[in-house]
Amino acid sequence: MSRGICIVLLMLGTIAEAQEIHSRKVRRFVLFGSRESDLPVALMRTQPVTLECDILSSQPPSLEARFYHCDRNWNVTQTSFVNDPLRDRTRVELPYEVAPVGIKGYSYTSVIRIPAEGVFDEFFFSGNYIVELWDRAESEKLASARFFVVEPLMKPRMRIANRQEPTHVNPYYQVQRISVSFNVPVDTARIEVFTPLLFSTVDVYKNREISRPRRIDADDRDPHTFVNGFGLEHLEFIVDDVQPGNEYRVLDLRNVDFYPQDGVQRARLGADVSRFLEKPGSDNNGGSNLVRGSRYADYIDFRFELLWNEGGRDKIHVVGDFDGWKPSEENIMSFEKDRYVWQTSLRRGRYDYQYVSGDDWILLEGNDWRTINNYTAFVYYRDQRFGGFDRILGVARGRSPGGVTATTQ
Repeated sequence: MSRGICIVLLMLGTIAEAQEIHSRKVRRFVLFGSRESDLPVALMRTQPVTLECDILSSQPPSLEARFYHCDRNWNVTQTSFVNDPLRDRTRVELPYEVAPVGIKGYSYTSVIRIPAEGVFDEFFFSGNYIVELWDRAESEKLASARFFVVEPLMKPRMRIANRQEPTHVNPYYQVQRISVSFNVPVDTARIEVFTPLLFSTVDVYKNREISRPRRIDADDRDPHTFVNGFGLEHLEFIVDDVQPGNEYRVLDLRNVDFYPQDGVQRARLGADVSRFLEKPGSDNNGGSNLVRGSRYADYIDFRFELLWNEGGRDKIHVVGDFDGWKPSEENIMSFEKDRYVWQTSLRRGRYDYQYVSGDDWILLEGNDWRTINNYTAFVYYRDQRFGGFDRILGVARGRSPGGVTATTQ
């Protein structure tokens, strides 16, 4: 497709990851939707996302949020018609509360909903967004994270079914087929005409794993993705090899008797082990439930431990809501004697988490049709105005069926 001339903005030097902390002042920065287990998805003028952060500082914070529209690949859209640095920021300092008496891990906490009248009224364009948290007084970037803004011009339909993949062995052969279908929207007011060929991409996300979407693109060469009806009024985007994985492991740090405040804590039932062939249990679909509003809502030092007989073979990562479900250099475990270990500081609460071996999310956790996941799919439209930018015109949600057998071929 042709690309028009655009105005280049000097905004972000690099693409932000799912969740990044840039300052020691920030203990936690997270976004979610209607529930803590939901992906952070906002509607342009109505349904908000929630931003939460904990700040450790001797002075009251002067916080500001700045928003950057991105393309479907999370590159900042380089045109001032879409990204206006004067418009796309909160209008007032973000509200905050002083931490409860007795808390040592943070001084202030801020919880805001965006959009919200008087703070940030609305988004003018749908699409992928990066939000940055800034200290206005110090002109310092504190944290950044990703979220989505949808203009619901259509209602895509999602279907999920279990399928056997004959080229894989147990338990990798247990996969799911996900289809997202929709009709090209018709603007009854005749203000805008949508071109079917510009609907070329759907991204599918599992639970809150915002760093690893499964893309279905009309131009890709993936043998497991298909687009039916491309260029027509009715389209269907299909991926047929999504591995459900296992239910996440659960860490509950809310009980102060089990996990006292002082010292480095370890799992009270002992080190974790591989769950490669274990059946699923239950989880919170990737979310976390924190202790709030009391002196017990503090941070404690926790040491993850994993017994794994392949010591030194691969990099093992601990991923969860506390690090954006993103394997990185910061959450690599070290090998000590007979186990992998990784120490961090977590606010008291209940967390879903899992281990990732290299790029393999299955090797240590297993893969089972009985796992229940929430899937979210975004339908992208390539708007040709202003040099071209990506919009999200529809979002589909679905829940995997569970069960122990294939339900489709």
